[in-house]
Amino acid sequence: MKKAFYALFALLMLFIILIGIHQCNEMARERRAIQLYSGSVYKYSFMYGVDANLVLAVIKAESDFDENAISSKGAVGLMQLLPSTALFVSDKLGVEFSEEDLFDSDINIRFGTYYLSYLFDKFATLETVLAAYNAGEGNVSRWLSLFSDDGKTLRQIPFEETERFVSRVRFHFDRYRKDYNY
Repeated sequence: MKKAFYALFALLMLFIILIGIHQCNEMARERRAIQLYSGSVYKYSFMYGVDANLVLAVIKAESDFDENAISSKGAVGLMQLLPSTALFVSDKLGVEFSEEDLFDSDINIRFGTYYLSYLFDKFATLETVLAAYNAGEGNVSRWLSLFSDDGKTLRQIPFEETERFVSRVRFHFDRYRKDYNY
């Protein structure tokens, strides 16, 4: 009986150690990614008036810093932009673009950061901006007419995926402001 207990204890300790190693590796990978993309994040955050910590939080929540990420809905790159959104942004910025450009981290961050800025001009709160980034501005405009007392703040987000996205971004935004404060 004691041997089984010690064996189980040893396995538990090994599991805890492996979890710790994995967490350390993930944190190091995240720090490297933040360093890799920080130049573009700083440049476009400053250019479009969006907190760099927020841009990093959106990247973390959307793609986990994978510039080759493609969602099941066709969103592409670090900031998971739909080609239709990128076309809208390219028209607003007066620049040409092709869908392949969305895999270029600098272009993806530029377009994603501009789009966040655009949404901040349209919506009053961080939550509504993030909800619109995830679910579309048409959905959020409709939700504000249904689920808001003041036309600015959502009482609820009816899409579970969007609610989780907003929560993840806010978590990482707060964490980056505390840990890095870019």
